[in-house]
Amino acid sequence: MMYLIDALPKEIHLRIITASLPIADKCSQLINADIYCLGGMLNKRTKEMYGPRAVADAETLMANKAFIGVSGFSVEDQFTENNVLSLDVKSKILNSTKQKIVVADSKKENRIGI
Repeated sequence: MMYLIDALPKEIHLRIITASLPIADKCSQLINADIYCLGGMLNKRTKEMYGPRAVADAETLMANKAFIGVSGFSVEDQFTENNVLSLDVKSKILNSTKQKIVVADSKKENRIGI
């Protein structure tokens, strides 16, 4: 996901909604971006917000596009996630987004999460 942010022009006008503190920090380099961070509990390992507050925040926000990272993907199992704490948040974000875009590298091919 960080490579995607690096590829954006610094002056681009965007509204960014994220549950990830590293993503929010990285997006702060975008001069004209408005950054909304979901609330909740902090997963200290992944630096992502989770829990009822993050889910409630995700339910109230609408987005045109969602860029979602996944733990694995395959033809048979489609996309999977191995972090049970972020499943609900990602699910709510996807439910309220018009266009869903998965971000994954080749190392995640044929890896299965939950």
